[in-house]
Amino acid sequence: MKNIRDSKLLSLAPGMLILWSCLQFGQFIDPAHLDVTPPVLTEVEVLSAHSIDLVFNETVMLSGELSVPGHLSPLTSSAEETRVHLTLGAEAHPGEEFFLSGFVRDERGNESGFTIPVYGYNPRIPLMLVNECTTQGSASHPDFVEIFILSDGNLGGACFYEGIPGDYSHRFLFPFCEVRNGEHLVLHCKPQGIPAETNETGDTAASGGIDAFPYARDFWLSGGKGLSGNNGVLSLYDRPGGTCIDALVYSNRTSVSDTAYRGFGSARMMRWADAVSLEGEWITENGEIRPEDAVCPEDSTATRSLSRSGTSDDTNSSSDWHITPSGGYTPGAANSDEVYR
Repeated sequence: MKNIRDSKLLSLAPGMLILWSCLQFGQFIDPAHLDVTPPVLTEVEVLSAHSIDLVFNETVMLSGELSVPGHLSPLTSSAEETRVHLTLGAEAHPGEEFFLSGFVRDERGNESGFTIPVYGYNPRIPLMLVNECTTQGSASHPDFVEIFILSDGNLGGACFYEGIPGDYSHRFLFPFCEVRNGEHLVLHCKPQGIPAETNETGDTAASGGIDAFPYARDFWLSGGKGLSGNNGVLSLYDRPGGTCIDALVYSNRTSVSDTAYRGFGSARMMRWADAVSLEGEWITENGEIRPEDAVCPEDSTATRSLSRSGTSDDTNSSSDWHITPSGGYTPGAANSDEVYR
């Protein structure tokens, strides 16, 4: 029997290749020693208005050209070990979403393609706080989240989650919008979906809709179904998947409510609470976060809001919060320090 002299790639299935190399008939390759796994994109780092790094789980090479929208061309790129360095030909608008596509391959020739959203670099994300919310809304006063601005800046690309990046019930990506220290933003979490509900990036009196406020910036969570009533995490990030700016953890449960999930009721809720705790945006005194560390929403209603206290030093804990009396909610304005019961 002749030797197999030429190395060949035998295609088994899309995305899977096996190397057939110089072997004598009857010799055996242990499949465990074959690398048939394509590179995996693990992180996108937006470093400046022009510079982006793509990080992979192994050393990669480019397979052809990468592509971006025409107004950001020409794009230049290079690969160095696990990173692909990209330089845009023009600046993306702060927070602007655009898509980047291309192919890379590893040292064994395994190739992977990707099309990913990227967001324009914004060095002026303001400091912000989750300041007030209702999670037990009604038809006349639906759920909302109020955000208080602590420094001048631009909202473009900042992101609100009911949940955390990569695992959320709702997400709102803020558009390009100049804001000033002391402003209030109201994110309406259960809109009607009518044309009057417009995001106020300019005139604060431009929007209609239920509980739209002429003295604050109204934003509308497209497709929003309202917030979880008794058990949830609200978080603000400087960009999708970026750094947590602030968070609120609320729960009416206890550590013995469900021993499988430290009382949180579900693996998902526990995961959300752990994530913002690890970011340092919700502090506990006993190591792992527990439902007792959260703000209890039990007595809140559509007009008895969960409200940050005006005297709070932002300790990232439940001590910053209280429930206002009936009618004490103040979306778009300074919070009431009156306490229910």
